[in-house]
Amino acid sequence: MPSLSRRLIVIPGLLGALVVSLGSLITAFAYTGSRGQSYSPFNHFISELGHTQQSALAAVFNITVIIGGLSFILFMEGVGLKLRGIARQVIATASTITGITGALVGVFPVNEDLNTHQTVAALFLLGALIMLISFALAAWFGKERPYPRWLALAALPAMVCIAYFLLVALSGGENALAPPPGEREPFWIIAMSEWGALIFLLAWIMALTLWQIAHPDR
Repeated sequence: MPSLSRRLIVIPGLLGALVVSLGSLITAFAYTGSRGQSYSPFNHFISELGHTQQSALAAVFNITVIIGGLSFILFMEGVGLKLRGIARQVIATASTITGITGALVGVFPVNEDLNTHQTVAALFLLGALIMLISFALAAWFGKERPYPRWLALAALPAMVCIAYFLLVALSGGENALAPPPGEREPFWIIAMSEWGALIFLLAWIMALTLWQIAHPDR
């Protein structure tokens, strides 16, 4: 079991994080918006990279999102194998929902099926939040604590960004995520929080993966 857990953490963890990171960077450089603007994570949503009419490499981004989502399922299954009780069950369920809905974000681009895209994106973020909270509680308060407490703290930035984004998206009505008319401001907090959620989630995955590589006996 420990060997299986290590393999599931290290291989899908590295694969998913690197594929999503590289796919996002490559796609962002080739992006041209409706007004000819370049891509900026400070005022563009992540999903705009998958816009099939404005993003020249939308297919690349959407494929990497699918790979990342499926890798995330295996990664979190490996994480959960080290835990016991309800934390293990919650993480297994939440990570499966998160991974599947994350992959579906790439199947349903934002400009082709907006309602489905928004639904699976929201489920992805909600599942990730539940999963991170469950992990943090187990790592901090669990009796056996197979993970160091600093990994629970490392999950906090992602949790804050996800919670803020969901709060604004769910309480702000149908126009909460609509880009402002005209030229975009250099900084758009809701878009930045979405990118913060992804970046900090990937950072947490890499931190846990590198910890596992450095501790092969755990």
